[in-house]
Amino acid sequence: MKKVLLLVILSNICFAQIIDTLQFDVGKQDGFQRIRLLDNVGNIQKVWTTNWKKDGVCTKEYTEYSKKDIRKYKIDSTFDGKKRLIILERKIGDTIEGERYEFDKKGSLIRKDVSIQQNMDYVIFQKWFENEWTYLAIIDGNPPVRISISASEFIGAEKTLNSKAKKLGLSIIKIDE
Repeated sequence: MKKVLLLVILSNICFAQIIDTLQFDVGKQDGFQRIRLLDNVGNIQKVWTTNWKKDGVCTKEYTEYSKKDIRKYKIDSTFDGKKRLIILERKIGDTIEGERYEFDKKGSLIRKDVSIQQNMDYVIFQKWFENEWTYLAIIDGNPPVRISISASEFIGAEKTLNSKAKKLGLSIIKIDE
């Protein structure tokens, strides 16, 4: 493990940050790299992780923390063996709330899931493309309840999630269909 101390001085103010790197066979099958940015007391601020799989798939993860061990958001990207983005996920905060995009080999969006908490239940709103867009909501429970929804109900879930993201100071991911 390699540690590097970065020291920045601005107008008599001193900030110390530590970069912590753990890696094995970077860029090769079954290789990985993890880079962490820590503040001057050792709290994790940001983490970048890359994994190279045997089948050529590469996963990249970026996580940012707002306070000690409290996740602000996490972005996961999965690339196929030809370095095409096939899955993009964003989790907001320390919950399961977030969004997940899946793409075909041409880069077109073929599925999107939006997970939000609604009335004390977690609900996954889904849309996928098979000649036309289909919409569904899955309400967490025992057993989970699946219901058909409209495009406007799906858009409402997206707006709810984006509102929560804005409150945390996060940008909105917008992917054209």
